[in-house]
Amino acid sequence: MAFTKFGELQPEQITNWNRVLWKNARNKSWLNTVLGTSANSVVQHVKELTVNGKGARAAITLVPDGENDGVAGDRNLEGRESALTSVAQYITIDQLAAAHINKGVMDDQRTIVNFRVQARDALEYWLSDRIDQLAFLTLAGIDYKYRPDGSERPIGDPDVVTELHLLDFAQDVSPPTERRRIRWAKNTADSDGALVVGGVSGDVVATDTITWNMIVRLKAWAHSNYIKPVRGPNGEDLYHLYVPPFVLADLKLDPAYMQAVTHAAQRGDKNKLFSGGILPVDGIYVHEHRWAPSTIRAPAGSKYGSTGNIDGAQLLFCGAQALAFADLDSVNWCEKKFDYDRRKGISAGRIIGFKKPLFPNRYTNGQSEDHGVVSVYVATKGA
Repeated sequence: MAFTKFGELQPEQITNWNRVLWKNARNKSWLNTVLGTSANSVVQHVKELTVNGKGARAAITLVPDGENDGVAGDRNLEGRESALTSVAQYITIDQLAAAHINKGVMDDQRTIVNFRVQARDALEYWLSDRIDQLAFLTLAGIDYKYRPDGSERPIGDPDVVTELHLLDFAQDVSPPTERRRIRWAKNTADSDGALVVGGVSGDVVATDTITWNMIVRLKAWAHSNYIKPVRGPNGEDLYHLYVPPFVLADLKLDPAYMQAVTHAAQRGDKNKLFSGGILPVDGIYVHEHRWAPSTIRAPAGSKYGSTGNIDGAQLLFCGAQALAFADLDSVNWCEKKFDYDRRKGISAGRIIGFKKPLFPNRYTNGQSEDHGVVSVYVATKGA
């Protein structure tokens, strides 16, 4: 158990802080921006839970399109009806919790830093950050023993509690299916690059960085393979592509992308090139997030390429219902006193579950494939 000891701050630190605490760089919660209760959401929020012998779980069901083309004219229809089929999958749920405890009442007297306020703030960020990590890892099919940046979690370290891999729904994480994983081959005979369906990260070469051409080709491939898009406010078909920061930098340095932004966006300081934003590319919104999977902090030999030494990223191209998320009630906060009320502790927990749906249908030749997400392996120049 590690105690929070704000009272051991040096006098100079207390004076300099003057009750204003600096924080590490933080992302806003990603999940909340893409979560919705309808089928027209990147992450569908499943609220209906059922209870069985193993506890509560949520069901997600797909009704595939029918094969029947119908009868012509006045030909007999009765007795020639076709049955609708459905395929169900289940989201397992489990609780994720953490807590902070202070050293004691005398330690609180020695510092102006409010333990209760800072503990709640830290736990709020911890919970949203770990849920975002779990969401990206589930979409990518990466074991929870790893962080999305490729580094290994310190499992077994006595000073660090890390048990995400023990969550009940961790066993449901599945790697990208064959027709939902693509390697981007940038340098091909036609110079426009090619999408290698079924490609693997081990075949990535250092020059396979993201380009404008890749994104345009990716949308065409998704449409022709019936990856369901998100329907926009004006009825347009939209997709969302999640990339880590270095990959977004590679895209912004691509001459074709720069030319498109220069001519398509308004001139002046509000142009996306200068505001740090990103334009939608052919109906695809490209989003930067540091937890979009990459190998930036993976050890040598565990990256991409034939020798495992090429830095790369697993881009997540998402349509509708790419991921399912279930939760039970809201965050459970608990404040407790220990040791004859001389020590304070605060905990936060939430019962959640993730599932990346895999469904068979006639567009995938009856094979079970990832329903709404495509993984694209690219190289990145990194820092």
